[in-house]
Amino acid sequence: MRIQPVRIAVILAIVLLSLGLHVYAASTLPVDNDERTYVTAAAHYAEYLRSGHPKELAYYSYNSEHPALFKILYGAAFLLQPPMPNPDKPLMRPRQAIQTAELKPWILTGRYTSNLLAVLAALALALLNPLAGFLMSIQSVGVKYTSEMYLESLPLLASLLSALAYWAWIRQAARPGKKTLRDHFWLAVSAGFLGMTAASKYVYCAVGIAIVIHFAASAIGNRALRRYIPWILGWGVLALASFYVLDPYMYKQPLVKLTQTLHFYLGYTKSKTVVTANYPIYQPFVWLANSAPQLFPVQSGSYLVALDLPILLLAAAGAYRLLKRNALFFTWLVVGLIVLLAWPTKWTQYVLIILAPLSMSAAEGIGWLLSYPLKWWRRRRAASPEKAQANLN
Repeated sequence: MRIQPVRIAVILAIVLLSLGLHVYAASTLPVDNDERTYVTAAAHYAEYLRSGHPKELAYYSYNSEHPALFKILYGAAFLLQPPMPNPDKPLMRPRQAIQTAELKPWILTGRYTSNLLAVLAALALALLNPLAGFLMSIQSVGVKYTSEMYLESLPLLASLLSALAYWAWIRQAARPGKKTLRDHFWLAVSAGFLGMTAASKYVYCAVGIAIVIHFAASAIGNRALRRYIPWILGWGVLALASFYVLDPYMYKQPLVKLTQTLHFYLGYTKSKTVVTANYPIYQPFVWLANSAPQLFPVQSGSYLVALDLPILLLAAAGAYRLLKRNALFFTWLVVGLIVLLAWPTKWTQYVLIILAPLSMSAAEGIGWLLSYPLKWWRRRRAASPEKAQANLN
């Protein structure tokens, strides 16, 4: 395999840019509303791990409407700090400056953990398409929610890796020739990361729906792929098994707990908080069209780049090109948008479920715009010898 030094340098630059933007935001953003919830959960998980009682992870039910994996990961990161005083009533206030927060060491530990996962996501996407990795790194709403102690970075990374692993498998499966068990390695990896996605935050599982739709469409167009239908069914079973293993809260009575979670979310859509917000069906486009400094003016100093509207417009321009060049990411983008538009709860951070395919589409938008001057330049160069010959005659 030929090493491309320029490509490696570009990807490294994107990683460093992503790291810089995220660390700066994490170090300057004031305490956000939901961080208190996740600090509390992480502090308890840290104590279970510190005291040598990991079995308690399966019984801790605080904030159980969200899966446990990322909160446990935050708890593991909290082991780098001393035990938190009074974790049930943490000393932190929303909109409090991080520099004056009593729990600053714990909050920053969680934020930097989130940063690391976001940078890895940028790296993973940049390996596929450097321009897309760059755009994902600078999208300011994405920077905000992956620089705070929220639940977005891990499912963002896991859902992307699930898609990339499936993409590696489907391209290999579509080629003629007999396949061995080893050839299905990437499909198993995809299932594992989809389970990790579900064990981190449910809404990001839109990528799993996109994968199923993409495979079905591919199998219709390529009869050779139909023999892999049992493999896709096995992929789904393996993803469920991965979810179960990675979310200890589901170890006891998983069906009962999943039913309770479903009832919670259905009830939450009719809660006072959601009803009072009264966001219109198109609200996700409002979040995507406005940068974080516009949506959160008090936090404007924490963002060094704010180009969210251009990214959205480029994504719209590149959607057709994305369909032709990478139907999986196009399907993911469409499925994610349908979920965002259909689901009554429309909090700002939900748009991150389409951040990766949106960035891919925006990269294709740039490619589409650049194709016109490139075509003009090639035509001009092709015509130059003819003109030179005409002048000689």
